[in-house]
Amino acid sequence: MTSEHSTDRAEAAPNQPGSSNACTVDRATVTRLAGDVVRSEAFFELLAARVARRTESQATGNGAAAQAYLAEEIVPELAELGFDTTIHDNPESDEHPLLIASRLEDPTLPTVLLYGHGDVQFAHDS
Repeated sequence: MTSEHSTDRAEAAPNQPGSSNACTVDRATVTRLAGDVVRSEAFFELLAARVARRTESQATGNGAAAQAYLAEEIVPELAELGFDTTIHDNPESDEHPLLIASRLEDPTLPTVLLYGHGDVQFAHDS
């Protein structure tokens, strides 16, 4: 199963180069805003909801939960940031879908690849 989500970049990412709404934000402002988010109650509520998802990679039968986590939690957040997303079946494991997200701000800028995963590991006894 492959699912895709595209966003209207003009609407979702108005600060792109070439946009009439383009602006430059300095590092201090970005740092302050990021700190405000991390200290907010909404951040901890979102974090708690995501951590509560049952996505242990060692458990069998979690494929639907992993798919739902990506589709319901991660894709909407990335779409809000102007990313196009596609969830792919994993050819190695039905339990671990793959999410690819891309956002082209300016074709003359370098490409950045980020990696993340939605599964967690069971705690060890030691």
